[in-house]
Amino acid sequence: MTDEVVGRTYESDRPYLVSAEKIAEFAAAMGDPNPAFGDSAAATKLGHPDVVAPPTFVTVISFGALNQVIADLGLRLHRLLHGDQRFVHHRPIVAGDRLVSRTSIESLRRISGAEIYTVKTEVSTVDGAAGGHLRDRHAAAPARGVRVTAEIPQRQFTVTRADLVRYAGASGDFNPIHWNDRAARALGLPGVIAHGMYTMAVAARTLTDWAGDPAAVSEYAVKFSSLVEVPDDDTGTTLTVSAKVTKELDDGRVQVDLTVTVDGEKVLNRARALVRPPV
Repeated sequence: MTDEVVGRTYESDRPYLVSAEKIAEFAAAMGDPNPAFGDSAAATKLGHPDVVAPPTFVTVISFGALNQVIADLGLRLHRLLHGDQRFVHHRPIVAGDRLVSRTSIESLRRISGAEIYTVKTEVSTVDGAAGGHLRDRHAAAPARGVRVTAEIPQRQFTVTRADLVRYAGASGDFNPIHWNDRAARALGLPGVIAHGMYTMAVAARTLTDWAGDPAAVSEYAVKFSSLVEVPDDDTGTTLTVSAKVTKELDDGRVQVDLTVTVDGEKVLNRARALVRPPV
């Protein structure tokens, strides 16, 4: 691929209507029972106008946008490896939002025969609204006495093949390496591996459960460092997530660093989030 692709942009062809049903489906695929994902009354108590989406829900929109890039460049989904991911939320996504996206190829590098693309997707409401009621309301709030170096309770999550199939349906990412052993092994993988975005989404439950509000996570970034193999049996694979508050920001948010491992091996590197801490 030539460098001329850098700078190409792709606009969504129609708005995406965020429904309460889709939010609930995505949350269920993550195994997250937070009532704010399916109960408008619970979401209203947190200050949201309707049920609120998980921090990584925007994957549903951005993956559709990525498909435009893949088609344009003649790439093959099953041969792509996800290197890293960063989300920045200006306000929560809630049911009833009508969203559009603009995707751009920001850079192209070549290392050891591989092409590495940096792709950015900006998602906004159809009227171009930016910012959000929750972030604005809490912008000047103190960090409520959260201690730097405070440990957030460690969590463990079991990941099975059935979870990966549910996530594929909810996210739109049907890459066969996440559900088909033959396809995975044909690419030199040991077998089916979890979606990087699924691992990232599940790890975020540690943050949202601690904060008490799914919209408390305003920024979240990781580097995918190791594969998460998921065996074809009922036991699945266990993700262990540890998190620690490492910095207090002037706007009331805190920085949280996460360590995500499988059998003691780190599977996410430089996992970090900005979170509005619990009251």
